Amino acid sequence: LPGSASRNAMATRAMPCQWLMLAAMLSWPVMSAPVEVIGCNPYLHTTRFIQISNGGATSVESCAASWNLHEVEFYDRNGNKLTAFAHAMSLSSETHVASNVVDGDKSTYWAGNDEHGLSCSCWNSSKVDKQAIQFALPEAYISRIEVYQGNNARSMGHFRIHCAGSGGNYRTDDVLEVHGSLDQTTITCSDAGCFVTGSTTVGTSTCGTESGGDGDADGGDGGDGGNGGNTPDQGIHADGTSLVDGAAPPAVQAWIVSFGLLLTLG
Repeated sequence: LPGSASRNAMATRAMPCQWLMLAAMLSWPVMSAPVEVIGCNPYLHTTRFIQISNGGATSVESCAASWNLHEVEFYDRNGNKLTAFAHAMSLSSETHVASNVVDGDKSTYWAGNDEHGLSCSCWNSSKVDKQAIQFALPEAYISRIEVYQGNNARSMGHFRIHCAGSGGNYRTDDVLEVHGSLDQTTITCSDAGCFVTGSTTVGTSTCGTESGGDGDADGGDGGDGGNGGNTPDQGIHADGTSLVDGAAPPAVQAWIVSFGLLLTLG
């Protein structure tokens, strides 16, 4: 047919571009099916503070291990990204500070202190909430939270999200227990509830059982084989106060005042 050769030539030349487009599409993260998670819903209640803490352990072989969190983003009901300020609520690395989690750079990260001992090799339930970071936000209804990790041995497959209003009072009966990805985890909230999707599938942790006698890497919290009675809600803040219902810990109260002054001056 007239012109068929030229059309074939054009189609042949177009193929490489089509393959490049296909390759680019295949390189995008493929998110898992949404899984509903029961707990606080920041879409339904105005939220000013979010705390994220460990719910399980990392896969680091040595007991001396902490959690590395790369970036966390918050979006309101209209899809606007919220400005967040991060503050470590537990011992942290001197170089990998909490502010790295909100600097817009996914290559930087916040690291805990290795003495937390957050490894499967010495895990017990007393270490739930051992490493925690708090975010101060403009008071808003939150529709989406993006959590980015490094997809490595210091990533966490199970983390916990605590919500608080302007008073900074966290409740322990409505914590979001998130079993997400070691890479990118998306928590989407609406009137229907909160749902979790991940860029990689995380299997059930095998280190959720009590090891008894194994505590922090320095041995400071070890020795109690009967610690299995501790509930995940018995986390301890850096200032020594429990993560329970009621007034915010002194360190949080002072930070609320400072953050309020910052917003006023800004």
